[in-house]
Amino acid sequence: MVVWAGIIEGQLPPAGTAGTAFVTVPSAQRRFTLPTDAVQLRNGQPVVFRYRRGIAELATVVIARRNGERVSILSGLSGAVTTWS
Repeated sequence: MVVWAGIIEGQLPPAGTAGTAFVTVPSAQRRFTLPTDAVQLRNGQPVVFRYRRGIAELATVVIARRNGERVSILSGLSGAVTTWS
């Protein structure tokens, strides 16, 4: 994601000045990314192990894309997620 910012009035701050940005992402565009090796195939379906309420369980996921050592999950996970490989 690239965010462009500009000064509305006044002069530019010195180079290296810290700033804060808030970015709103529509829920349809939010994605979990996981290490590639966290995704396994079970019966031909991509799955991850998810830890919820003290129990490890399989979650079938839909992969949006692979980017090197990471995969973007399109669906199958929600909320705060803990996975391991």
